[in-house]
Amino acid sequence: MRGHPLPRLVLLALAGALSPGAAVAQDASPEGPPAFVPLESAAAAASLRAAAALAGEGKAEAAAAAYQAVADGPLRDRLAPLEDDPDTLEQARERALREVSRDPALLQAWRARFEPVAERLLAGDSPALREAFDRFPLAAAGARAGLALAREAHRRGRPEEALGILDRLSDLRPGGAAAVPAGEALLAAAAAADAGDGDLLERAAAAPSLRGDLPGPGGLPLAEFLARCRERAAAAAPPAGPRGRLLLRWRWSPEEAGEPVPPEVSAVLPVYPTELPPRPDRLAAVREGLVYWADPLRVTALDLATGEPRAFSTPVAARPRDAVPSLDHLGETFAPAADGEGIVAALDDPDPGPLGRRSGALHLFDPSLRLLVRRGGDGDVEHPDLARRFVFHGRPLLLGDRVVVSATESAARNSTGDVRTHLLCFRRRDLEPLWDAFLSYGSGIHVSDVAPAGSPVHRHGRIYVATHTGLEACVDARTGAVLWAHRYRTPEMAPTPRLANRADMTGAPVLWYECPPAFSGDRVAFAPRDSYFVEFLRQRPLPGSGRVLLEEHKRPRLDRSDLTALWVVGGPAGTFFLAGQSSGREEPPLHQRDVDPAADSQVPWRGPLLEPTVAGLPVRTRDSLYAITEKALYRIPWPGRDGEIEVLAALPPATPKEPRPRAGNLLVLPDAILSVSDEGILCFAPAPPTTPK
Repeated sequence: MRGHPLPRLVLLALAGALSPGAAVAQDASPEGPPAFVPLESAAAAASLRAAAALAGEGKAEAAAAAYQAVADGPLRDRLAPLEDDPDTLEQARERALREVSRDPALLQAWRARFEPVAERLLAGDSPALREAFDRFPLAAAGARAGLALAREAHRRGRPEEALGILDRLSDLRPGGAAAVPAGEALLAAAAAADAGDGDLLERAAAAPSLRGDLPGPGGLPLAEFLARCRERAAAAAPPAGPRGRLLLRWRWSPEEAGEPVPPEVSAVLPVYPTELPPRPDRLAAVREGLVYWADPLRVTALDLATGEPRAFSTPVAARPRDAVPSLDHLGETFAPAADGEGIVAALDDPDPGPLGRRSGALHLFDPSLRLLVRRGGDGDVEHPDLARRFVFHGRPLLLGDRVVVSATESAARNSTGDVRTHLLCFRRRDLEPLWDAFLSYGSGIHVSDVAPAGSPVHRHGRIYVATHTGLEACVDARTGAVLWAHRYRTPEMAPTPRLANRADMTGAPVLWYECPPAFSGDRVAFAPRDSYFVEFLRQRPLPGSGRVLLEEHKRPRLDRSDLTALWVVGGPAGTFFLAGQSSGREEPPLHQRDVDPAADSQVPWRGPLLEPTVAGLPVRTRDSLYAITEKALYRIPWPGRDGEIEVLAALPPATPKEPRPRAGNLLVLPDAILSVSDEGILCFAPAPPTTPK
């Protein structure tokens, strides 16, 4: 089918924007000077503006062709800043398709031109489902392809991937979620149930296309099908934690294993009117009766029942443990990940190399901590291009047969004086590289090449991560393509101990703690270590404007009437729980935050804690919130009556004769609760049953 020719001037403009020479001239190059976001593309933005200008002139057919040229062309994976919000950048392909979907005349012209192309991709014995869905989701054939891919992902036990595909179809469909067909709504309800997402299940069940007389899958009445979905969602949701009085079953410290704890570098810590709690800096993983805890150089396995060490991973080379440069690790979180296939951990190289520069490797262990595969670091003979190239950070993300981890380029290989942050994906069984998303340049915390990126988190086929150099990013879990990014502060490219020189030290990045992104409804909350704002964003750009930022919550230092938020936990129906430190007993250190501008109150609930400081990351289960202070472990029923709170256990005081690890990040199990910090682990559990005499 032959389309209408584009005007000659528009063709020249598009040719200049799409040509490789223009892209090199206008866009950042990974080999050139730091540009903060390597994928940011002025050429992609110019191409989109040219297409929008054609649509504005009423040239719908030419505009449709121009938009599809962006979606299919060499700039499709580049990031274009929004016209009215240059700190938000969106993938050129997604933005092009979204702008087409919002203009009825343009969409009609697009479908007349490209519907036959999409239909041809599905013809024959080997339909190109993925290509049809990626390139032409606005066509009926592309929507059918997406629905088929979602059904297959759900059949294979990947409900999050199915929900991601359905999210994209809903977001790009004219009319949005209100126009979702019944087949998609039923599949979304089933996938949300298997993912344990009750809020999403209820939104899918409320789709206008699900009429009461509509039969469900397998001929079930619709009401019965939805009731079964709700039962599955409740079973797949996070389990309820322990209740009633708990005892400190055991305590463990790395000092007991001959591992001295590196001292805090107090010289670089800012001074505040009230001292904030120490950083926990650790997360643990539990699998089949073993607790896994990591430090910069190795993983320790402890018996969940007794706290006795059962196994240690062995560093590749011997090195005194107290020689680890604590300055590089200040505030950085070390956390293994565990599943039925084994343990994955990001560890440092024991030997800093001839230049004394830090580098690291990704390790795959079996449950007994026998090393199976090591990727990166010193001596990676299978992939010499990865040898000593990266320092891996945070908790690796396990996604079925893949592993995703954040990393920064090691100063041993990068001598430019800036931090280069990547998100890397490996095959699970042998850590073979699958994709590499180069996210940002930036500056470090104390020196230019030290800025540990945050732990990645997965939701609905997309991965969210904060670089801790000024960027929040959303990445496609299948391909590694960056879907959108948001700058939350202006980057500094020069080495500096602080990001700003403010009297209240609001620019000091060492203040904040590692907090993974949190989700609620269609929103995601970031609390980056180098930002004095907690930011609430949409998981997908707004259909009209493309913006992602919804609201910001300032983390005050000197305002003694508000909460200094250190951690964020997802709450119900698009709300979040903020935890941290308040000025005193009058203001509890646990709030519920509603970011809906139409809400009656931004803080509809305050936790009934009678202490001013939460000591680590709280945990929300299906019916409770768990929080810990240096004095006690609490369970707060949610939803519950005002003021209702349960003291599960009192923490024993630490004395020279009986030291204990300080309170830290919580891990709630059905029959135990772990408090994890860099000083060790506290395990709380119900008292063992007594046998009557």
